[in-house]
Parts: sequence; C-alpha cells; structure tokens
Amino acid sequence: MVKEGPTIWREFLQARYGNLSLLNLTEVNAKKLRKASIWWRDILVVGKLKNDENTVVDSFSSKIEFKVGNGNNTWFWHSRWIGDKSLKEVFPVIYEKSTNKLGKVYDLWCTNPQVWKWDLGINREVLITMDGEGLEQLKELEEILFEVNLSSDFQDVIKWWPEKDGIFSVKSCYDRYHDPLAQSMVMQVDILQMLKSIWKAATLSKIQVFGWRVIMNRLPTKDQLLHRGVIQASNSVCVLCSNREESILHLFLQCRVSKKIWGDIGLWFGAQVEGSYDYVFQHFCWFDEQLKGRLKKKNRTALWLAVLWAIWKGRNDHCFKEIPFNAEDVVYNAKIFSWMWQNLVFTDIPFYDWFRFFF
Repeated sequence: MVKEGPTIWREFLQARYGNLSLLNLTEVNAKKLRKASIWWRDILVVGKLKNDENTVVDSFSSKIEFKVGNGNNTWFWHSRWIGDKSLKEVFPVIYEKSTNKLGKVYDLWCTNPQVWKWDLGINREVLITMDGEGLEQLKELEEILFEVNLSSDFQDVIKWWPEKDGIFSVKSCYDRYHDPLAQSMVMQVDILQMLKSIWKAATLSKIQVFGWRVIMNRLPTKDQLLHRGVIQASNSVCVLCSNREESILHLFLQCRVSKKIWGDIGLWFGAQVEGSYDYVFQHFCWFDEQLKGRLKKKNRTALWLAVLWAIWKGRNDHCFKEIPFNAEDVVYNAKIFSWMWQNLVFTDIPFYDWFRFFF
C-alpha cells in the first residue's frame, strides 16, 4: 500500500488510519496511536519474536528499511534509514535532548547554506550542560549525518528486505514467521556472518553501528570524499603513511602503520600476524580464530572492533585536531576501550590482568 502511489483505495485507508508508511512501519507503539488499524496492531504484536529472556529479537518493523530520497516519508529518529537500528536506539542521549522527536528526515534538514545542514532540535543551553557521553554521541551522529544528502528529485523508498526486489509479499512474511530461523536476506554469506557478529558484540550501540559502517564501506574515508567531490585527489592520501589513497581496507588493514598496530595487538595476546589481507572478512576470521577458547564470540568481536575504533579515533584526532598519530597510543587506547567493554559483561577482570591478557 505504501508503494502504490495516489490511488483511491490508498487515500481512503490513509484518511482512516493515518500515514501508513510512518505510523505502522516503525517501532512506535501502534496501540498508542488513536487511529491505528486494529489489524496492523495485531501484525506488529504477532511479528515480535522473543528469546528466552523475553527480549524482542525480531519484529515486523525490523524487516523494513527506508532508503531516503527527499526525506518526506521517513522518521528521523524512529525509522531504520541508517544501518540496522534507528537513530533513537543508537543515540538515546541525543534523542532525549531533542525537541523534535517526531520529525521526519526532511524536517531536520536545514536548507540554509550558512549553517550546518542538520537541526537536531537541541538548543544552546542544553548543549552547554551536556555531559561527556552526550557530547560523544553528538559527535558520532554528526559524523554519520555528514555523509547524508537529500534529493528533491526522488521520493523515499520503503523496502522489505526479505524479498530480493524489496517489495512486501504475504508469502515472504508468512515464511519469515512460520520459520523464525529462515534468513532471506540477499547478501554474501561472509558479509551476513560478520553483520550478525557485529550486532551481537559486547560493546556500545554506537560501536556496533561503526562496525556496520566499516563492513558496508560507509565511513567518510578520503576515497569516499573524493568520489563525492568533497576533496581533491591531492588530498586523498592516507594520513597515517602518506603513500596510498585512503580507503577502509588500506586505513585499517594494509597501511604499514595499521599493520604495526595489529602486530602489537597480536603480540599482546600471543599471536603473530601473517601476510596481508585483501578483504575485511579475512582479517575478521583470522582475529576470531586466534582468540577461540579464551573469549566468547561476542567478546572477540568487541576486541576486534576496539582496535578499529582506536585507529579511527586516532586518525580523526590527527585530521581535525592536529594531534600527531602515534601507533603506541592507538594500541594503548584499544586496550582501554576493550577492557571497558569487556567489563560490561565480565565485572571481575582487573585492569592490570587485562593489559597482560592473563585471565
């Protein structure tokens, strides 16, 4: 119905039940919507799968993704339009501070070329009193939004990802919930495997999103900025080695500086990095294999993400704050990040033991 266009039947239903694409295809509780369809309420309730801890792990709306065009038909905070989670889930502190919680993407887009192009609904007084976590979330959100540009020439597209063509069908919905283990996503097996590990990693939501961006090549590395016409070719070299064009693969795995970092990390837990890696998945598998039997899967993935995050933070500090990039500092920060995240699960690992990797 949301993809049919201006038909009489669609206009009738929308007049009765409200904006179908927004009210019923997000995580907003349909029972709180006065005009919500009883039928859609049932779909949203039935389409929630829970694990043994009674936590929702799958839902009808989680199969819906929004590809933003002009931003008129996508909720900024509630729709899944950047990654596999809504911005409300990933940046809860910023969401709570925002005065525009029900705005669409276009509503928060600022067309004034003299200012930053997004208005998150956070006034100056709130910004001044924001704590460290809030400022960190704000910085990460700004980095993500930096890549986004709206296009008045295209409408937002709503996709049902279990179908190859993105179009919803009753059969695919039935198959999905008749067999909860069925996976219909059309994606390479290795990428899908990595994504599953990322979203289950014992770390912060923003780091999971960061990992997703690495895998999907969605970070604003210099090759991406060059492709978009943001920078010139002369400014696209890696800031770590100044020898090759900066890309995700080069920055994190192939640069001589990042190789040294991974080598030091390997020595930390008693492994030796062998050769070079042409794919992120290859490196992920190698790293995971080295730590089997010592850490759980979700903790091994979190440690891998900690190294990537430390490299990315060091790179950004060098680019935007003119802080010299130091490989030893990056290794140290990776250990700090990973120790903090490990203690989200294991509260009995002393700082000293973690640094020696004795536990």
